[in-house]
Amino acid sequence: MAFLHAHWERGDATKKLADTFQSAMAATPDWEIVLRFYAALHFVQTYFEIHEPPAPVSHGQRDAKINNNLELATMPDFCRNYRRLWELSKQVRYDATFRAAPRDLKAAREKMSAIESALLKARPALASQVPPVTH
Repeated sequence: MAFLHAHWERGDATKKLADTFQSAMAATPDWEIVLRFYAALHFVQTYFEIHEPPAPVSHGQRDAKINNNLELATMPDFCRNYRRLWELSKQVRYDATFRAAPRDLKAAREKMSAIESALLKARPALASQVPPVTH
């Protein structure tokens, strides 16, 4: 169980770092998107470790597993939110000309929160197996 807690704790810590980054780095906010994506990734990893092990070890495997999971597919916009957050993070990391617009940052914040909330709502047992969410 410690491993599962480690993923959720890492996601929660990354989310807090993104919140700090948001206020501290307002002039260069692009990397907040990357932090939000990796927070969501750790939340998804926890879900797969508990409900569909083994958890994927690459972005491609994770994307395929998300798209092929019937429970995640029935969550409103879950797959689309994860994919859009991933795409935004790749733009930040690999496109040197990309500059996040306010709408991109807003989308990243909303999508990460929606992913976290959807996982906790869909699987109440998940909430009991991870540390309490702190904001």
